[in-house]
This record gives sequence, C-alpha cells and structure tokens, in this order.
Amino acid sequence: MGVVTLRQGEHAQLILRLGNNLGQAKLRSQGEGLVEGCFSIVRTSGTFAPSIAVRNANGVAVCSNFTSGSKLGVTCTATSSGNYTLEVQSSGSSRSTIGGYQVYMQRLNGVGNATPLSVGSVTQGSLASPIESKTYTFTAAQNDLIRLRLFPTGGTIYPRIRVYNAAGVKQCEEYRFVTALATIESCAITAEGTYSLLVDDNGTSRTGTYDLHFQRLNNPGNATPISVGSVTNGSLERIAAMNAYRFNAEANDQLIVRLVREAGSFNPQIRVYNSNGASICTDYSFGAPVMLEPCAIPATGQYSILIDDRSLAAIGTYKLHLQRRNNPGNPTAIAFNQTRQSAIASSAAFGTFSFEGRVGAQVRLTMLRTSGSFRPQVTVYDSAGLKLCGDYSFNEQLTLNCTLKTDGQHTIIAEDRNNTGVGNYTLTLACLSGSCGPAAALNERVYLPLVRR
Repeated sequence: MGVVTLRQGEHAQLILRLGNNLGQAKLRSQGEGLVEGCFSIVRTSGTFAPSIAVRNANGVAVCSNFTSGSKLGVTCTATSSGNYTLEVQSSGSSRSTIGGYQVYMQRLNGVGNATPLSVGSVTQGSLASPIESKTYTFTAAQNDLIRLRLFPTGGTIYPRIRVYNAAGVKQCEEYRFVTALATIESCAITAEGTYSLLVDDNGTSRTGTYDLHFQRLNNPGNATPISVGSVTNGSLERIAAMNAYRFNAEANDQLIVRLVREAGSFNPQIRVYNSNGASICTDYSFGAPVMLEPCAIPATGQYSILIDDRSLAAIGTYKLHLQRRNNPGNPTAIAFNQTRQSAIASSAAFGTFSFEGRVGAQVRLTMLRTSGSFRPQVTVYDSAGLKLCGDYSFNEQLTLNCTLKTDGQHTIIAEDRNNTGVGNYTLTLACLSGSCGPAAALNERVYLPLVRR
C-alpha cells in the first residue's frame, strides 16, 4: 500500500498493484483539511473498475463511490479539520486486476493553484490531462450578473464550467456533450466575496485548449466609453468574444443604435443593459445592419452595450453608430431657407440635423442625391424624439412636407432607404406658411465634406 501526498488543485498518475489480492493506494491531504472537496479518478491502463473512498483520521469513510467503467468522481464534505485519506482500489469482480490511473483533488472552498480572473478578460487555457480541472478565482459584489463563455480552440474536450462561492456551494453550471461552446449567460451573485470557477472536460476523458471569456452585465469590465453622436470602429477578434461599451443617458432618451458588419461572416448582435445588468433593448441580424431604434431609456444613469456574434461562431469588424432622436449628439444645425451639403460615407450611416421650429409651422424638406446610387430617406422627430413625419424616394430627389406639433428643437435623420448605398446629397429646409422659426439668409448654402470617388 503506497501513500502519496496530493496537494489542492493537483493530479497524480499512479499504478495500482496487487497486495493480498486487494490492489489499493492511499493519497493523503495535508494542511487545513477539506471542508468541501471534489475527487476524480480515471483508469489509464489495465481493466480494473476503480472505486474511491475518503476517510478521516479515524479511518471512517466520509464519502465513497465506485464504477464498472473507467472513470468516476465524488464530492465530499469534511466533518472536522485534519488529515484525510483518499483510498483507491479495484471494485466488484475486478478486485484482482491491476492497472494505472490518474487522480485529481480540489477543494471547492478556498481552491488551490487558482488563476485570478479580471472582469472583461479573455483567458487562454488548456487541459493537458483528462482528469485535470483548471481553477480560477474572481471577486464579485452582491447582485453582480456574470457572463461566462468557454470555447474549445483545440482538442476534443466537452467543456464544463462550474462556479462556487467561498463556502464551496455551487452557484452556476453549464456543460456540453460535444466539443462546442459552453456559456453561462447570467450567473447571479448572491453575496460579496471571492468566487471560484472550475473548468474541465465533462467526460473526464479528453484534453484540449480553450478560450475563457469573463464579463459582467452590470458595469462591464474593459468597456470602451462612447458618446451620443459618435461612430466607433470595432472588431470581434476571437470566437465568442464580447465587446463592451458604456455611455450616459437620461430618462426618456430615444436612442438610435446601429451595428454594421464591415468584414467577416459574423451575425451582428446588439444588447443594451442598464447599470443593474437588466436588458433594455436587443436586436440582431443574419449579416445585414442591425437597426436598434428606438431604444427607450427608462431612467437617467450609465448604460452599456455588448456586441457579439449571434451564432457565437465567427469573427469580423464593424462600425457602431450611437445617436439620439431627442437632443441629438453633434448634429449639424440647419435653418429655414438654408441648404446643407453632406454625404453618406458608409453603409447604414446617416446624417443628423437639427432646427428650431414653432408649433403649427408647415415645413418642407428636400433631399437631393448628387452622386452615388442610394435612395433618399428623411425622417423628422420632435424634441421628445417622437416621429412627426417621414418618407423615401426611389428617385434622386425626395420632397417631404411636415406640420410641426410643438415648439423647440427638432431632429432630421437623412439616410439611404436600404442602408446599403453611399453618396453625396443636399438637404434644404423651407418654411411653407407663417413664421416657422429662425431663418438663414436667403439661398444660403453650407458645404460639408463629400464622399470622394
């Protein structure tokens, strides 16, 4: 009978030999002893059917398990501190057989050999032994919502993810029976503290490499700050990646969020979350631009956007447009009797204009395509972001008449009807009756950058 010291988070490879017709080996846990622990064993040679038992210092079995196959596991709760012994032997009709095996031990509360994780990170890892579990730790606050994705990048592992709190109580779990992505979309944290994450093969018989994506839905980590009225270039560089952005918004804002795939084969998906991690708006497409509008903001505060591939299977680059129908960011001012010249520079891009108008005013907007092949479309919103009127044309020119219902700032969105074309255009604002609002000098024209051919 051999005795081998096995530390937390380690695995050992041993050979089971005969002794008095009973093959067995013992592994002793030293130090503080187990409070909540897991043990795994897999036969690597021979034909014996393994059984395991964990015994306290008095030789009393705390837990045990056996199998007629080649692998098994057991989870134990220790009744007191001290040294415990793991006994491995042949079981049943195979008690006279011998062979080799690997055994792994980990403590679920206060895990050993753990790698710390940071929110918003992507960690590359490997399972070099089929019996092995990779262990990670992270800190979390009460009511945090954690998202985890494990994507096999090599080998044949059937991924399994388990999250435990500081007391060794399992909080969340996900596993697969194939070599494919395993994801926990929202793991609710019930108390502040340190948590552990165990990654292993669901069948404890395979090896391979993986990417581990770790993110928080409330207050995501490594989030890029963006502002209303901006266009941001981004890329999904790894399978199952999640790109996070954050911005501030006020109650009743009416957002325009657009995601345009520029390269790659991913299916664009946008999700907007509030500061508590609750989903406010979501949309996706199978390759076409995602048009999330309007996204109504319920309360003033910080919000986040998560962008990923809907199928979680591809990568690529994109443009992210963020705008507001009410009080738009970085609009181009236009007055009555004024013509602005602008451009649609990329797919799903749009021009944002603002003007001051009076209730009851009859106004006319003319959008004239001067180059390119897009179909002109114009929409007018009041100061609350509510749509007043809109239309499009299959020709080069669109004329839209509109009656204003309130005083104050109004927003104009000028774009391509199909969100695929580019080109140059002019936009003219005219007053048809009465006093519509501030006017520019007659026939004044202001020129903005054009699309160069």
